[in-house]
Amino acid sequence: MVVRSSTTAVRRAAHAELTVRTWAGFGSPIVAVHDVAGHGGSFQTLADTLGRDVTLWAPDLRGRGDTEPSEPWGVVAHAEDLSALIGQHLYTERETGPVTVIGHGLGAHVAARVAGDFPELVQALVLVDGGAPRQPTERHPREVANEAMEAAAAQLPTLPYPVDAGAVAADLASMIVSPAGAGGIFEAACPVHLVRAGHGLAAGDEPIVPDDVVQRLRDGGVHIANDIVMPDATHDSLLTEHVAAVELAVRAAGA
Repeated sequence: MVVRSSTTAVRRAAHAELTVRTWAGFGSPIVAVHDVAGHGGSFQTLADTLGRDVTLWAPDLRGRGDTEPSEPWGVVAHAEDLSALIGQHLYTERETGPVTVIGHGLGAHVAARVAGDFPELVQALVLVDGGAPRQPTERHPREVANEAMEAAAAQLPTLPYPVDAGAVAADLASMIVSPAGAGGIFEAACPVHLVRAGHGLAAGDEPIVPDDVVQRLRDGGVHIANDIVMPDATHDSLLTEHVAAVELAVRAAGA
């Protein structure tokens, strides 16, 4: 493993200026989008694992890290930011062509929305424990979103970087309640590489992307190129001690 340091830059997107962390390497950049309570630095271990043959771009979404907490929030708004970032600063200025986009949790929904709405920008998706509509239950989606926000609210004050609670609440609702927020994956034409944890947020929790949801994706015509399941992993450990599974998917996607 090569321990890598990141540099940061502020780059104009659709709705705001985003702080973007870059781990410089060789080859075309890969874009990584963090989870609902994450920030660009969440991909440090993945950057170390991939080494210097990969350049990794990881923006702080609005309301996280060093990016201002300006509205609008939600999957669609973040996808507009991300598509502007890729289209202007990578696709046009650097002439990279379509890029591979990695998304974790919320970031997976954002990445899938970009691939569905702007297919010319994305050559492959690596969706880490997210990006698929949740399994239907008897509970109202709004109740599920509120419960998720209560759990997140206890975590936010302990984080070593800023996270805006309003942004988290809006984004959770967008992922869980809004069809536009959760349905981008069905419109993505590129190959999709899934990495899934056997547990949810904590050991013993139901997985966030269970097998029957993956079957719904296949039945819906999603091009699933890989489906890597780590039985002992939790949602967050896929970016730490189980990051080798994400590296494998990124390599398979062409990095």
